[in-house]
Order: sequence, then structure tokens, then C-alpha cells
Amino acid sequence: MAQKRQTWRQNKEGFEKGVFICLPYLISVFLVSIFILSGAIVFRYLDESIAAQPWCYGKVVPRNSSSQLFCVVYSFVGIPMMFLLFSNTGKLLAKSYWLMYAWCNNDKELILSNKCYLPLKFVLLMIILHSLIGGIIFHVWIDEMPYVTAIYFSFISITTIGYGDLNPNPDNLIHTLIIIIYLSTGLVVMSRWYLLSYMARRRLLDTLERPDVAALRLKEVFSYDTEQHIGN
Repeated sequence: MAQKRQTWRQNKEGFEKGVFICLPYLISVFLVSIFILSGAIVFRYLDESIAAQPWCYGKVVPRNSSSQLFCVVYSFVGIPMMFLLFSNTGKLLAKSYWLMYAWCNNDKELILSNKCYLPLKFVLLMIILHSLIGGIIFHVWIDEMPYVTAIYFSFISITTIGYGDLNPNPDNLIHTLIIIIYLSTGLVVMSRWYLLSYMARRRLLDTLERPDVAALRLKEVFSYDTEQHIGN
């Protein structure tokens, strides 16, 4: 009985710790969602052509002076906000990973720092899985693209290359929300990839004059060592 109480107490403490870590990020997601919904309402009010195309993807553009001016101001504020959101969500993903890692390994001494990184192998796996899932979504369900084309569209979109040669055609609100969520999660994963790639390149450049420590520096990026990724 005492052991069950101790286990329950540990689970409760872990849950409270997870909520405390997630709460600021959830608030930021809520605020950005309000910003996006507000922008959608204003665009529909200012431009009748946008109001007439509620579910279109990649084909909605402001066509009058009022909506174009609002687009400039809205983008000026919104794009940095979105990049900040993706970065913070990536940090939340990293912290969640290491919390799960500690829970699976029964590590009670876990202390997360602000500099918390995902292992590079895990990020690569997430990118591959995300692209494959996108291929299934756009091949089977939403737009019935050829499977390879669907994977290509997914990867081009989350890397923000966006040639504009492919535009899915969502039929309803559910399809539109799925596309938004799917591409947003992809951007979060890619932000982690860009960060780790930058770290690897920087450490390689820093150690060119000291090849004896180059392998040790690279291990900090490529390994699953909790001391390197969690911090003190």
C-alpha cells in the first residue's frame, strides 16, 4: 500500500512538472491562434474575393488596396510571431522528449535547462515519418496526389521552399485544419533540424584548429547523452 502511494505521488509530481513546463507554450499557441483567427476575420471583411473562397489553399490573395495594406502590416507582425512560436514549440518538444526519456529510465534527478536539444537521429526520424504520413494524407484522403508527388509537396512545404506548383484542394473545414496542423508540425520539426545543423557546423568550424577535440564536439550533437542535451 505504501509503495502504491509513493508511486502515485511520483506520478502526480511528474504530471505537475509536465504541466508547469507546457503551460507557457500552450498560452503562446492560444494567443497565436487568436491572432490568426482575427486576421482571417479582417481579411474576409476587407476583401470580398477572399470571403468567397473559404477553403482554398495557395490561391487566396488580397486583391484590393485595403486588404493588401492590411496584409503588409499583418505579415510584418505575424511572421516573427510564427517563427517564435515554432521555436518555442520545438523547445517544448525537446523537453517532452527528455521528460519521457527520464521517465522510461526512472531518472529522478532530471533537471531541464533552457538549452534542451533533441538528438539528431530522432529529428531525422521525425522528418522521414512526417513526410511519409504527408504522402498518405495527400495521396489517399485530401487531394489524391501520386504518392511520390505527395511526399514531394510535403517536404517542399515544411522546408518553406514552396514553389507553388502544387496546391491541395481541401473540400471542407476539416481538411483545411488537417493541412494547417500537418504543415505546422512539419515546420516545428524542421526548425529543430536547422538548429542542430547549425550547431554541428559551428562546432566543426570551431574545432578545425583542434582536430583532437573535433570528435568530442560532434558527439554533443549526434549522441543521446542526457548530460549534453539536458544540461544542469
